[in-house]
Amino acid sequence: MKKLAVSPRGVRLVYLADEGQRLRYGVLRRAHFERLPLSRALDERLRSSACELYRGCADPANVAA
Repeated sequence: MKKLAVSPRGVRLVYLADEGQRLRYGVLRRAHFERLPLSRALDERLRSSACELYRGCADPANVAA
């Protein structure tokens, strides 16, 4: 996870799924990624985590006074 933001409007997760080749980008100015799109399992795990975080923060019992 690179970044996590939780607000009353929702949760935003930024996840590093892949990195482009720096040399190729430096020379050609084109990002190229080797991996295929996210697997369904990883996508579901990230979504589930976001929902759990939001529900946990929305619960008044978890909010400090």
